[in-house]
Amino acid sequence: MRALTTLFHQNEQHFDPNDEIPANASAKAQAGQLLVESLSRTLHVIRSAANDLARVGSDLQEKDDRLNDLVRYTNMAESSARAMEEPLKECRSLEDEIGKSVGIQHAGMAEVLPLVTL
Repeated sequence: MRALTTLFHQNEQHFDPNDEIPANASAKAQAGQLLVESLSRTLHVIRSAANDLARVGSDLQEKDDRLNDLVRYTNMAESSARAMEEPLKECRSLEDEIGKSVGIQHAGMAEVLPLVTL
């Protein structure tokens, strides 16, 4: 993004609306030409700024869409995690029952039954 500080350089001739209207025809024509050039340059800068704003607006819309997707996926993951709470409790309960039936006092995920007794 570029900064719009000024349209004209210091040493460049440009139309000044505060100047008096010239008396002779060639000076009037030159003032008219400067006016047209000033308007043209101003309109070019305005078009560039409008294009920059449109591009920034498009970029912001894309980021908003991505954030909305992220929120939606996060909500889906949270909902799925909640849905798994009850089945996990049931699995732990079954694990405890199986552990008690084979003689394990504290069944747990990290606990492993030995296959061979030494």
